[in-house]
Amino acid sequence: MPQMDPKGWGLVLLLAMLAWSGLVVAEGSVPLRLALLSTEADYSPEEVLAGRAGEFRALPGGRVLLPGGSGRTHWIRIEAELDGQADAHDPHRVLWFDRVPVAEFELHVPVDGGWWRQSRSFFAPGPEEELLASGFVFLLPPLPDGKVVMLAQVRNRVAVSLRPILESERRYRLGDRRMTVALSAIYAGLVVLALIGLALFAAMREPLYLKFVGFALAAWLLLTAVNGHLYAIPGLRWLGISASPGLFALGHATAACIVLLARQFAGLGACAPRLDAILGWTPWLLLALAALSLGLPLAAADVIQVGSTAAWAGAGALCIGSSAIALRHGRPLALPMLLLWFALLVSACARPLVSYGWLPQNVWTMYGFQLALVASVFLLMLGLTGRVMEFRKQRDRARLAKEQADASLKTEQGRRRFAESLAALREADNGDIEWLAFRRLLESLRPLVPQQGSAVLAFGYHGLDLLLAEPIALKERYSRMLGARGGTLKGLCRSRNPVQVLLDDGQTPGEGSSHERGLFAVVPLRMDKPGWGALLIERQPWESFDHNELRLAAEFAAMATQAADEAAAARELRRKAELDSLTGAYNRHAMDTLLARAMAAAHAAHSPLSILFVDLDHFKQVNDRHGHTVGDQCLRVLAETIRRMLGPDDLFGRYGGEEFIIVLPGRAAEQARQFGERLRVTVSELRIGEGEDAVRFTVSIGIAGRQASEHAAQPVIDRADRALYTAKRSGRNQVQMAPS
Repeated sequence: MPQMDPKGWGLVLLLAMLAWSGLVVAEGSVPLRLALLSTEADYSPEEVLAGRAGEFRALPGGRVLLPGGSGRTHWIRIEAELDGQADAHDPHRVLWFDRVPVAEFELHVPVDGGWWRQSRSFFAPGPEEELLASGFVFLLPPLPDGKVVMLAQVRNRVAVSLRPILESERRYRLGDRRMTVALSAIYAGLVVLALIGLALFAAMREPLYLKFVGFALAAWLLLTAVNGHLYAIPGLRWLGISASPGLFALGHATAACIVLLARQFAGLGACAPRLDAILGWTPWLLLALAALSLGLPLAAADVIQVGSTAAWAGAGALCIGSSAIALRHGRPLALPMLLLWFALLVSACARPLVSYGWLPQNVWTMYGFQLALVASVFLLMLGLTGRVMEFRKQRDRARLAKEQADASLKTEQGRRRFAESLAALREADNGDIEWLAFRRLLESLRPLVPQQGSAVLAFGYHGLDLLLAEPIALKERYSRMLGARGGTLKGLCRSRNPVQVLLDDGQTPGEGSSHERGLFAVVPLRMDKPGWGALLIERQPWESFDHNELRLAAEFAAMATQAADEAAAARELRRKAELDSLTGAYNRHAMDTLLARAMAAAHAAHSPLSILFVDLDHFKQVNDRHGHTVGDQCLRVLAETIRRMLGPDDLFGRYGGEEFIIVLPGRAAEQARQFGERLRVTVSELRIGEGEDAVRFTVSIGIAGRQASEHAAQPVIDRADRALYTAKRSGRNQVQMAPS
């Protein structure tokens, strides 16, 4: 057999660490006082608390040891002091016990003069229990503060150790989630290893692989049975009929598989034939003990428990002895097998000793056997895979092809995601299109092209100068490099082709710079002159870029600039479609849309909003007397005057020929009136032209405010319009408020 690669030890250690992290059980947050009472007859909880069944015996140490046997009922009194400081977000409490093989388990909690009851069974889990529950779990009803007494009624056939823990539901769920993840990984791993062994058997046609498959499946059955999960799986619930004897029979069958494989790996036929012969008939003896366990009556379960522990001890001793002899004769894998069989023997004997109270109850004594068993399956698989190393070249070629396919798929997925992200640029705000396009360019290239950093430089692009870096911490260094090597970069961009070049920031170490040099891929960005720009991708000086990486970077850069150009063109068209060509204010269609949004936002925030209608007085006379050119100038001057007086959130647009609408979010009617009065006075002081030909004009303003129940704009517009007509009829050049 081949020696195990050192990586195998690392994988075994990793498996143990993962299992340990998942099997850690949270300590109870509420101290408990325990007492035990065992009876031959049946009593009700009321009679037990009243003392008719006998006196309780206080138990130290936080756990309950129940001997095996039949015909007795054990009552566990659980007392807790609740201080009323439960988490307001997690008020429920959970009482749970380690899952051990007990036939019946019932919890009684006094609630409002009655009893709250729930039952559990190791061999017949109820539908309310989770498939991979870490223990016997009871979600308690609301409990009063102060002293709380609960009774647990237990009937068992074998010796067990029970450890109750009372904690919040959230804390329990956190620990149970870790346990569920770990157990799921262990169970799935065993099944996968069995399938791998079956595949190897189909390919190699060696009986050893079939023996390993039997061992992996036996370990899976044993672990799921020891944890009580086997009897909750649909289709396998009937296995709970055999109860404890069936559990011990699975243990004997698993021990038989272990001895069978230990003999195969030890290879003692030549150096220790007698021990090899003993190892040969021991599996058959263990299988006979498994059949005997199933044939004995249930009342003998405690005797079977002792016999099972002894059988495991004997089988473990044989495995350890065979591995020690194999190590002395230089057999491959002898040392790891020796250590593994020793750990398996110690852990297999530890859990029964916990049930008898001879060892403390903790993670290692309760779950160490499971970790050792899983590790043994995993290590044996590592040993078996050594037999197929002759197929390594074929496997490496297949893996290389898969990596290339994965890389192509990853690139194609990145290209698709990048194109989808660029498609959203058309909906971006006016000032964000270029920044978003280049930021997404850097983010999309980073997972596809290995790099230390990257940046986009753009000057005179749509009237903007940009410097973006990924990660952002490199922006200052790239800025220094641009100042020192900007001319070089601009010259490289003239070629329109990607190039590789060594660059630094142009400073000496004495000037406080580290004088770092990097290899940069310089990818020119296609933009109209005199603008220029480049995509920079940095690596270590000894790491070059291949042709495919440069081609991909150039392709993504072209996609980004094209998308930004198209989005900017669409933005300009949209802007022109929304603006009045004469005054530069929003047109009526755009104002209707913006006003509807402002009204909805004000209604949602319960904030005020005011609308002003501004109409230029005697505008027809201005056109008739001075001409339409002067009239247009008046409209432009009025629009510019309004624009200067508005705040950042205010809106205004041309609503008609000489009529403008102003929207003031967040301002009540009185504030709007003051704004309108300032506007009226400012307009009355304006002059169009010089000397005697100067034109003066005034405005009339109607104002209405949003009422608390209004979320649509039209009622407010109608009131402001009526107020405007009131101002007109009242002599013009004035501000009128709509009545509220």
